[in-house]
Amino acid sequence: KSLYEKGINHLWWEAEDMLLDAGEKVKLSEQTQKAGLKIYYGGMSSINMVNYVIKKDMLEPLVKGGFRFVGMGVENYKKESYSMKKWNNNDQIFRVMSTLIRAGVYPAAFFILGNPNQTFRDMENTKSLAKALPIIRYRFSFAYPFEGTKLREQVDKENSWLSEDIKNNLSFGTTDTPV
Repeated sequence: KSLYEKGINHLWWEAEDMLLDAGEKVKLSEQTQKAGLKIYYGGMSSINMVNYVIKKDMLEPLVKGGFRFVGMGVENYKKESYSMKKWNNNDQIFRVMSTLIRAGVYPAAFFILGNPNQTFRDMENTKSLAKALPIIRYRFSFAYPFEGTKLREQVDKENSWLSEDIKNNLSFGTTDTPV
């Protein structure tokens, strides 16, 4: 309430998955409504978690309490080409994002290009998926093999770095530069 009184009425949750505690967010939404506050919020979540919220009938109370924005990691069109398991299939992605739009929530999607074994055709298919989704924003980043990851092990083993500078300079880890 004190933020609202200072003129702040849009919040972005900086968390790995803002809906992991969806029940708590529903309670917060109810409290916001009771207090008569017009606060809008959003954050990052997985497609699977948003799907769970929809199935458990929690989306409507969240929207009534101000839930308006959600960014989700799709990564690429071919689930088999990475190991994060954020969604089940492309139909699920379209269903979740369409449901969000109908409920008044604006979805965004994030994609990663340059995963191991990803072909040029795979990247083109990923771009086509992004364009076809009912989203307000999409972002493409390049895969970066951070220390301690399986991707780093693979890139080191195959010596597939473009240069030693990229390998040894973490500033390239912004994912805006291909490795």
